[in-house]
Amino acid sequence: AIHDALEKGSLLDGDTLKVLRKWQDEMIFSKQEMGVIVASTLAAREDPASWIDKAGKAGSGVGIQVLRNAAISGDAEDRQRALETLAVVQDKEMINPLLSLLERETVPEVKDRIIEAIARTGKKGAMLAVLGILRGTGDEGRCLAAMERFIFLLGRTEARELLQDIRGREESGPVRARAESLLSVFTETG
Repeated sequence: AIHDALEKGSLLDGDTLKVLRKWQDEMIFSKQEMGVIVASTLAAREDPASWIDKAGKAGSGVGIQVLRNAAISGDAEDRQRALETLAVVQDKEMINPLLSLLERETVPEVKDRIIEAIARTGKKGAMLAVLGILRGTGDEGRCLAAMERFIFLLGRTEARELLQDIRGREESGPVRARAESLLSVFTETG
């Protein structure tokens, strides 16, 4: 059933999920199989945490293709759940598709989930791209909030470097002013 779902790009039904849950501790799954299982679990409005934990312990990870598809289609609540899961999975392969999705997204809560998923990767370049997209769409409030979230997630040195990059890219306005303000805090505290 899992292989069929992978080939067809579909999700698993409730009966299959029930059997998999029963044998979860006894079976080993590939990265792509885990992706289908996690996405199917989300679609069934169940918590995928035990599957994500299993993938982490096994070292296989979770294939993100099906999760990415779930983040693109469906209602806002389903997209948010898929994005929350992507944030936990923290797969670097998801960055560019999520940046593209951020440019098109109109639901504020879904935008926030996309930003969080990208932030958790810890990739400075991706964070700068998020700020550029938000600034380009005129969403300065969300841009400022995202910048502060990024600073919170990064270590001191990386946060300072990100703020310096932001200051260097911004000509003026509230984003540059906030970056300078945060940089002064880093300078004062050493």
